[in-house]
Amino acid sequence: MVRWSEVCQVAAVALREVVTAGQHGAFPVQHGKDLLDRLRYHLCCLPICVAAWLCSHLQVVDGGQAAQPLAYLQFLQTAQDNEQPPKTLENFKDRSTLLMQILENMIQVTRGGIHSSFSAAALVGSGNDSAMDTSSSSLLSSQEPLSFLLKETWQQVYPCGIISHKALATFRDLLRLGGTKWFVCDLVKCGMQMVFESDLNRAMDLIYGLLHQDVVGCTLSLLVHTLPMYMSGPYSDLLCEPRMKTLARLTIMMVISAWLVVQQTPVKQEQGSSTSTASTGLGLSRKRTYNDRELEEMEANLQAHSGELSIHRGTPGLSKDGISLLVAVESLLKLMTQVSRAGVVSPTSQLVVNILHELIGSPYSHTLLTLTPPALLPNLVPLLSSTDAFTYGQLLAATAPKSPAQSDFSGDLIGNQTPAQAAGARRAAAKLLCVQRNLALSSIARMDHQPSL
Repeated sequence: MVRWSEVCQVAAVALREVVTAGQHGAFPVQHGKDLLDRLRYHLCCLPICVAAWLCSHLQVVDGGQAAQPLAYLQFLQTAQDNEQPPKTLENFKDRSTLLMQILENMIQVTRGGIHSSFSAAALVGSGNDSAMDTSSSSLLSSQEPLSFLLKETWQQVYPCGIISHKALATFRDLLRLGGTKWFVCDLVKCGMQMVFESDLNRAMDLIYGLLHQDVVGCTLSLLVHTLPMYMSGPYSDLLCEPRMKTLARLTIMMVISAWLVVQQTPVKQEQGSSTSTASTGLGLSRKRTYNDRELEEMEANLQAHSGELSIHRGTPGLSKDGISLLVAVESLLKLMTQVSRAGVVSPTSQLVVNILHELIGSPYSHTLLTLTPPALLPNLVPLLSSTDAFTYGQLLAATAPKSPAQSDFSGDLIGNQTPAQAAGARRAAAKLLCVQRNLALSSIARMDHQPSL
């Protein structure tokens, strides 16, 4: 005789095979719904086992693979009032009602988890009942791809420039389900569709706010995955003015914000952040989401390259997250150096120049500027026009960064150069200043020798 525990396990395994076959196009979604339909109208325990596996599966897949499990969960959640319960089963209607309550609770936890309950409680406390009713996004009840849902929500918030509670909950769930890599890439792509500078500034300001849901993780994804796609990938054709200027501004704003956060992490943990409250304050534990797994993998890859970092990883005040961020910044600067080696004026080289301009002019960027490869500025200086040329002060700040004399920010004390390194940096800065001056003089001489019309 087969045990019920084994039957429950077999049900989950069978559905896993159905989902796998459906992703390869070998099993239509409607056939899977027919199987679930026959299952839920005869036994109430097996749909719970199946739903438990679906909810768990949603935590470890990306946005594209989540469409079919979402459709199955939505189908299981539909009411059964229109169907007559089998006469052979006693108390089926009561058990069916209990089944629906269990399924709704499982889907609610999967949809927003503990954070949704916190936001709902805050809305109740503020007396905004209508906002509370609409705050939960129905991602699990939608059969549309996550990219479509992201664009649809973006089109709702962009015209007015205001992120409502409902839109914020939707973006939060999209980040959890799709992961930071997909979320940042698609969100930046939505912003880069704008043409006019005022529209781009508003779009980047909204994106800057939305990425603060996970400022460190989103910044790492922006540096490691998104920006390389614009510099040397499929999105390079979107680069033009003023898009490059606003993208560079967003990049440096996120980098500086993340750098400030990783320096303040011990203080936040002592005071109790929202993440620690949600995970430990209630005494609950949740399975790692796809976003968590993706971030752990990305940080592991960055930590593996920490040995190549010009700043020693044992430097006081440098945390693990700080090391990952510095490695990501250094990898971006190395990519910028490779792009500039072509010696051709292009939208990509202009993006590199804009990023450097923003980085040099930003506060708390001393440590980040020490990661600049020595060959980057010599490659860029001959390509600059008079409007894009660096000033003497900017060249000195980039080649020989000096920490502020009076600064309360601990990050400014990381990466200070030794006297020998500072002397070499000053010599490199002097050479760049000479090149900059000679280029300016040659340009003036060419203009003087041109025949007047």
